[in-house]
Amino acid sequence: MRVVLLVGATPIIAVVSLLSLGAHAPRLPRVGVAGSLVLPTYSGPGLVAGVVGSLAAGASVLLGARRLGGALTAMGALASTATAIIFTDQLRAARAAGAPVRASTFAVRRSPKPLPDRTETYADDADGRPLRVDVYLPPSPGAGPAPLMIYVHGGGWIQGTPDDASADLRWFADHGYVVLAPEYSLATDHRPTWDVAMPQIGMALVWAAANAAQWGADSDRIVMWGGSAGANLALATSYAAAAGRLVLPNGAIPPTVRAVAGEVPAVDPLTVYDNDDPEWGTATRSMVQTYIGGSPADHPERIAAVRVNSYASPAAPPTLLTACVPDHLVPVAGIRDFVTEAERAGVDIRAEYRRWGDHLISARYDGLPNQTMLHLYLRHFRAHGA
Repeated sequence: MRVVLLVGATPIIAVVSLLSLGAHAPRLPRVGVAGSLVLPTYSGPGLVAGVVGSLAAGASVLLGARRLGGALTAMGALASTATAIIFTDQLRAARAAGAPVRASTFAVRRSPKPLPDRTETYADDADGRPLRVDVYLPPSPGAGPAPLMIYVHGGGWIQGTPDDASADLRWFADHGYVVLAPEYSLATDHRPTWDVAMPQIGMALVWAAANAAQWGADSDRIVMWGGSAGANLALATSYAAAAGRLVLPNGAIPPTVRAVAGEVPAVDPLTVYDNDDPEWGTATRSMVQTYIGGSPADHPERIAAVRVNSYASPAAPPTLLTACVPDHLVPVAGIRDFVTEAERAGVDIRAEYRRWGDHLISARYDGLPNQTMLHLYLRHFRAHGA
């Protein structure tokens, strides 16, 4: 029996130990990347695994495996404590935001993938291909028109689809929002979209306002949010529209955006391009280079056009950002600098910085970080009339 316990405990404790080490030391080569990406995202299951492994190792000690079992028990206890520190910090943030802690917080399961209630076409791209928008509707009509939410998906401007965060979008619909998730043209090696994607999101805004009534939505209560590159587009579009600098086809006028939010936001593609991370820097440079069709040095006017701070003004919608300090893909220093510059420009802006986690911290729907983000954004939007 003790052999069975040792065989079961060893890989569990080894994995949790390595991941917890990486989460606490995110700049370690490879281990730091893996630990910061995985353990804070799965802190609940990680804590359960660490405790179970430690108990199994401890039981082997009682059955006579004193040396190996004792070493494994000590290692498991240390890894469990390190994981508990992260989980406790996330729990504190979740409670402050009003996010619930459910049994699924501790389970490993795939995030739900609900379907939209309908899919429409809001415009055509340069090749005449229809651009679709997914629509998520509240389960029942409210007392009056519902607020209207536009979500912009991420993916480094080169990949991703509108349903990447469909569980989050359904969550907002269940909380009374009509939610629209438009697609936009993705950049390729042969076709940069730095001057295409933002106007397309602007046209999605125009189309949403024009069609709001058919879904029982209020075109005067529009909010926007996005993740990563999608946050860049959501912020840049809403800021440019507020400043009167968003040029749309046929002279279309975008509606007013009440508030905007961004998760791990790539607010400054120049900082993303200059990312010196030894493992992810090459990939992030390639994303930006594909998006603008070359290096920022070769195209200074293009990089300026996609930096959100280029459009910051007192007219910009109130802004909430959520970011991870150890983010290997979008350096947090660029986000901090952007917040400082936006404040100087008169933007009503606030940022929440997570001590733990990496760029995919909110990828797990049941995770505390994702649920905390949703409740923070809900509070932010409601505080500004939506």
